[in-house]
Amino acid sequence: MDVNALQLVFKSVLGKMSYAVSAWWGYTTAVDKQRLEALIRRAVRVGLYPADGPNLHQLVTDMDDALFARIQANEQYVLQQLLPAHTCYKYVLRIRRHDYTLAL
Repeated sequence: MDVNALQLVFKSVLGKMSYAVSAWWGYTTAVDKQRLEALIRRAVRVGLYPADGPNLHQLVTDMDDALFARIQANEQYVLQQLLPAHTCYKYVLRIRRHDYTLAL
């Protein structure tokens, strides 16, 4: 098979593996995460995945951030009503990912 075709197949496998990752990532054990990372390392070694590409943890973080950004941007989203009220800070000590009040 052509290398480009194999890379496309691996990309689709990675897409299937990361489908709904926000739902199942928290339930995986450290051993499961190591196995998934090993799959990506093997793909890099064989040439199916770029060596400078993001690792699995970075992919999961990016997907979670993208989902949260979509929830924030869509006023009609089902979970929009569950978000806390916006907060206004008088000073900025660090950059936050959102401006919602976190209730304890």
